[in-house]
Amino acid sequence: MGKNEEALHNIVMGRALYRAGKNSEALSAYEMAIRLDPRNADAYMLMAELLIRMGRYKEAIDSINNAIEIKPTSLSNSLLALAYYIKGSALESLKMYMEAIRCYDSAITSEPTMVEAYMRKWICWESLLGPTHIRVVEAEMAFGKALSEREEKKRNDQK
Repeated sequence: MGKNEEALHNIVMGRALYRAGKNSEALSAYEMAIRLDPRNADAYMLMAELLIRMGRYKEAIDSINNAIEIKPTSLSNSLLALAYYIKGSALESLKMYMEAIRCYDSAITSEPTMVEAYMRKWICWESLLGPTHIRVVEAEMAFGKALSEREEKKRNDQK
């Protein structure tokens, strides 16, 4: 088995351990995958998701930055949006709301139907400015519009 295959094996093992709630073991598996294949953006993204779950937000930001740096142009729009969303979540947890908003904006730019990014952006603005500020109202309206568009797309896809 080559290094890339071994790295993939460790990623799969890390996902299984993550789902089983075995965070330390999952982290070790992701770290091994990165040692074997330091250019594997997926391993960095999955590790960032786990680090957020573990409350290790600054490490999660470093990990997601590595993923974005490795494959900014080859990541699909959906994966790039997810990377920015994960980074935004970590920043929001650190109460770094403006930085989180910028990440959510990047997620929305990459994937305009990512309703969750609109919602988190709205919550960040509300945390910064209070519920009646115009920016908060605009963010709430954008979230509502994105949600409606996603529901309409689902209905159209079912036809």
